[in-house]
Order: sequence, then structure tokens, then C-alpha cells
Amino acid sequence: MKKNEKKEVIRSIIIIVVFLTCIGGIIWFYINDSNQLKKESMYTKGIITEKFAGAKVESLVRFEFYVNKIKYIGSDGYSIKYDVFDVGDSCFVMYARNNPRNCRLIRITVDGNKVLKIQRLKHLN
Repeated sequence: MKKNEKKEVIRSIIIIVVFLTCIGGIIWFYINDSNQLKKESMYTKGIITEKFAGAKVESLVRFEFYVNKIKYIGSDGYSIKYDVFDVGDSCFVMYARNNPRNCRLIRITVDGNKVLKIQRLKHLN
């Protein structure tokens, strides 16, 4: 094998190792966050503050909630087809007791579909 070919093989191996390490780290953080939410689940009420589109035209909702008088902001996906809510409606949030930034919205099953658990704002006529 020539010297240049060895350099290319080594460079390719380094790129693959770095890529796999990054993917492994992302998976580990996702699993860690999920496990933390299961073990340290706390629940509170929040407020829907914004609807927006994410990457790949994903529908997202931004919400805020308070823990010990500290405001936290989170975001989660929602279904345009099944979720019905407006900005200002109350939402139900699950967060990790030791890390409230690790949070998500509570979902319930309605007619076989998972939907966000929302308390609609009562609009005055």
C-alpha cells in the first residue's frame, strides 16, 4: 500500500470513529433524559406561548412553566390533525425533579389517538 493510500484509510477511519462517537453520544443523552424523566417525574401546569414549524415542517409548540418561582421554557411536537389548542391555553408538563429543563408535554389517548392534554382558555363572548 502506498503512503497516500494509508493516509486516506487512516483519515477515513478517524472520520468514521468521530461520526459514530457523536451518534453514540446523542443516543446516550436521549436515553439518559428519558430515564431521568421516568425516575424523577414531577408534574405541573404550563401555558402554551407559541406554535411554530421546526425542521422538516414539523409542528412544534413552545410552552413555559414555573418550578420554585423559576421560569422554564420547553418545546414539543404536536399533531395538526388531532391536537386542538390556542396560544394561552394551559398545558400539562412532565419534568425531571433535578433538571426541569428536561421536560415534555403530557399526552392522553382520545379515540385511539395520542393528543396533548390541554385545558382550553375560556373565551368571553
